[in-house]
Amino acid sequence: MSFLYGDICTWCSIILIIALVILSITKKMQKMKIAVNIILFIYGLLGSFTLPSYLMVRLGRSHRVDKDFIKWASVKFYDYSLILAAITLIILALAIVIFIFSKKVISGNLKLIMVFGQISLIVIAFLLGLNTINKKFDLAIFILNMSYFNALVLFGINIFDNLTRRLSYDKINN
Repeated sequence: MSFLYGDICTWCSIILIIALVILSITKKMQKMKIAVNIILFIYGLLGSFTLPSYLMVRLGRSHRVDKDFIKWASVKFYDYSLILAAITLIILALAIVIFIFSKKVISGNLKLIMVFGQISLIVIAFLLGLNTINKKFDLAIFILNMSYFNALVLFGINIFDNLTRRLSYDKINN
């Protein structure tokens, strides 16, 4: 399970994000863009669902913490994870509402919402992590990891956008 949170997967996801930015410059390779978005989305989902259990494993292995601290850390983490998940769901709902009620969906609007949401998640997680600074255990890094995984989940907006544009393009041309 620690492989999912290790340096290799994190660096691969960062490289995929850079590749996605480079691919976004070109109008070709739509299937490649969708594939990269799907990989990032799945990695975000896996990470966000398994990170709480990984945190508990790490807390259990730490020699500097006691049961009261484990309870405090788990409650803080779950509370902050719920805040981050709520923000992610609000951003996804906003993108869906804009898509449904807008007569002509401009792809840039959905991408702008996605990027704004990702930046907001990271900033909010940083501010929440400041509340958990202590000498026993670095809980802030787990909160930042959760925000990173939630930010990757927002790549689902890109998947939805690319697939709907592709379907509408196929309808027009057929």
